[in-house]
Amino acid sequence: MPSEYAPNDEPHRLHLPNNSFAEPAAGRRVAITAPEYADTAVHHMLYLPAEWGANWRESDERLPIVFEYTGNYFPTSGSTGKVEEAALGYGISGGKFIWVALPYISNDGSNNERTWWGDIAATVTYAKLNVPRIIEAFSGDLDAVLLCGFSRGAIAVNYIGLHDDEMAPCGAALSPTTTTTAKGSGPIRIGGLP
Repeated sequence: MPSEYAPNDEPHRLHLPNNSFAEPAAGRRVAITAPEYADTAVHHMLYLPAEWGANWRESDERLPIVFEYTGNYFPTSGSTGKVEEAALGYGISGGKFIWVALPYISNDGSNNERTWWGDIAATVTYAKLNVPRIIEAFSGDLDAVLLCGFSRGAIAVNYIGLHDDEMAPCGAALSPTTTTTAKGSGPIRIGGLP
């Protein structure tokens, strides 16, 4: 029986898009391997909302973009630590923003790390290279960039996201509860969300 706290809102419930190894396209969530990791299993996940179009680059319109770090591998809680299983950024955006689940790089540089940090320097470097690359390639809005995470990912918002002076401008959130623009102009409300 539905209650006021758990109404039967199935038609309005967000459902994660399926993972794909196809080319990025509107409404599709895909695994992408950065050129620097071409011969490895290191990858991030990219979702382009239905509103995204390949012609966004030619227009002045940009979409907000959410970058997410996942929690640890912790089976008891259902957390796999995999970028393919990330969901927080999609939920925050309501499926209407560009959404990217960034990896932590394993110590040997060959895989995504599912537990804790792996190689911190490689993880930070991955974000430094790929956050601007993704924003540019898919016409993300530089004034509406959000970095978020669950559990280990919430710690990563600060630990990785504010790692050094070069990294800090790549991400936007200064803490799991504060949202700031990438240009640092202060708190913002993305896409009219509260």
